[in-house]
Amino acid sequence: MTLVGVRVRSWVAATVFTRLTYTGTDDRQVRPPRSGLVLVSDLEDSLSVRDCVVGYSQTYDSRDHDGLAGVLAEDCRVTMQGGRFDGTSYEGREAVLDWLEATWPETPPCIHFTGNSRVWTDAAGAGGRTDYLFVGRQPDGTIRLTGAGQYRDRFMRDGDHWVIEERTVAMLGHPEE
Repeated sequence: MTLVGVRVRSWVAATVFTRLTYTGTDDRQVRPPRSGLVLVSDLEDSLSVRDCVVGYSQTYDSRDHDGLAGVLAEDCRVTMQGGRFDGTSYEGREAVLDWLEATWPETPPCIHFTGNSRVWTDAAGAGGRTDYLFVGRQPDGTIRLTGAGQYRDRFMRDGDHWVIEERTVAMLGHPEE
């Protein structure tokens, strides 16, 4: 793939530069995926939205109240689909933080792995979908996959950065099911 005179070896590298014109290896114009959606065109915004997704995961994993508060909009909403919290929804930053912090005592030390992230803008603002894996240390010291799914997000600007306005956590399942 050629990107304004620069050779790019993966689609991932090319998607970061969505503002630039790019062509396929045979010099055909390559359309952005999912016609009807316009990918975030500003590199800074795209990176800031992705940083928000990573920020949520890392601050949850490290039990960082202030860090979590910093990536959630004041009037955010989180809705669960699947897993042990299926059908529950939390409205407002404080309600979301209370719920997340209440899960910490029962959640072993863990790490979120996020990937396959796509960010776009539309008439309503910015949105994104990010796949995740959740791994945790078990009482016997082993590491085990404890959850997987997809974050389906709406983002809004809060000053100079993006925050989660609405998140649906679509879980593939939970070990207790």
